[in-house]
Amino acid sequence: MRINFSGIRDFRPTFPVTIILAFIAFLIYANALQAPFVFDDLLNITLNHHIRLNAITADSITNILDNPGHRFVADLTMALNYYFHGQNVMGFHMVNIIIHIITALLVFRIGRETLRLCGRKNDLSAFLAAVLWLVNPVHTQSVTYTVQRMNSLAAMFFLLALFCYIQARIRTLDGRKGIYIFVLYLLCLINALLGLASKENAAALPLMLLLYEW
Repeated sequence: MRINFSGIRDFRPTFPVTIILAFIAFLIYANALQAPFVFDDLLNITLNHHIRLNAITADSITNILDNPGHRFVADLTMALNYYFHGQNVMGFHMVNIIIHIITALLVFRIGRETLRLCGRKNDLSAFLAAVLWLVNPVHTQSVTYTVQRMNSLAAMFFLLALFCYIQARIRTLDGRKGIYIFVLYLLCLINALLGLASKENAAALPLMLLLYEW
């Protein structure tokens, strides 16, 4: 059996890009690591008994689900933060920054694949797009305002769904078949649902997929 390592080679540029994006993100957001809970953080985190996860059990997860009018995936991440860090703000901010880095990395990967679909292999352009997205001040509230993790999570799952869709469509257009393509489409659907369970603006994904096909 001959093993195809082309997919692994394709991911090699991602590793240094990840390190650079992480360095830039922590450089610009490090001063927010000790920022206190403010405004809606108080209602959604410090005073929210639904996210006070002291043990990972079925009952505790059900308690998070019972939080009326809230987004389960975002609440679950807050509850896990509480489980590991209590109400130490640094733990919450660290997770927000990591989510932002992952999303920037997805911008790089999607940009890279899109340029290749257009016949232009230009990793530098994809990297610069990811950096511009990462440092854009419009994201400051989503990263530094703890409760706005909901927005960051929705964006991350939105782009994960789009990335899985692109990978599946590339393989379909290449005439490839197999369970892997089905898994990619399934992951697209799962990430879309996780995005919706983080914040409802992820509902724009079907429109984005149509626009991407166009």
